[in-house]
Amino acid sequence: GAAKCLAVKKHGPVALVPIDRIVHLQGAGADAELVLDDGKRELHDKTLEKLHALLPPGFERIHKSHVVRRGAVTALHASEGRHYEAELRNGTRLPVGRARDKELRARLG
Repeated sequence: GAAKCLAVKKHGPVALVPIDRIVHLQGAGADAELVLDDGKRELHDKTLEKLHALLPPGFERIHKSHVVRRGAVTALHASEGRHYEAELRNGTRLPVGRARDKELRARLG
């Protein structure tokens, strides 16, 4: 079927972003930034929480400021002080909140 899109309100026309191109989302205050598979970034006027609620189940909140597509995470790295980072297929590393690292580790097994 047709790709599901998120409408991104900007100054001017609304951009439609195909959900299957979103790799991860980053909270930016009252907005959220969508990071796409080609490295482009789109600012969305909804909070991370609201956006996460609109996304299909394959997206996971790994940190208070980060939501990631589960299939994009290739590895978990322990960094100093019992913190973890999720490494994405494109090489990006994102922090994993302490409350979420056990879940993520279990899932990545």
